[in-house]
Amino acid sequence: MPEVIIVLVQGLPSVRYINTKDGTRPVENVIIKDLVPHIDATYRTINNRYFRGIEGMSMGGYGALHLGLKYNELFGVISALAPSILPMKEEPLEVQENFGYDEAYYTLNDPWTIVREKADVLKKDNTKLRILIGDTYEKLSNVVSEYHLLLDSLNITHQYYVIPGAEH
Repeated sequence: MPEVIIVLVQGLPSVRYINTKDGTRPVENVIIKDLVPHIDATYRTINNRYFRGIEGMSMGGYGALHLGLKYNELFGVISALAPSILPMKEEPLEVQENFGYDEAYYTLNDPWTIVREKADVLKKDNTKLRILIGDTYEKLSNVVSEYHLLLDSLNITHQYYVIPGAEH
């Protein structure tokens, strides 16, 4: 394996790696505008999307999809493990609070909307996309399966794996 730099980010509880609607927690801006440029300026990186990936689990899986798809010029590889991509009404209240209880703001930021908007670009730039989900958390595994079908319908190449017996 070649040398790599791995950066682990704490996205604050329930924020989903977005800028909160009220602006009090600009997690997305900090990662994209501050952290990525800082890593590139400080360490011996290859500043090219094909050499930069993003991965997350659950809330972080939502964040990996949100940030990786939205900023596909920065990330050539996206990996989402059990991404919590539920409809807003099914999210806990503390998650909804970060979106200002605003369905439109939630929709604007969710990976469902972003992948539809970026489908042509994602196909053209050959973004590598992987989604893994366990089959024991039925509500989430069903939603993630629907997302996989959306990717198929948009002709976006991706890897999709259901892991038998895996919990969330």
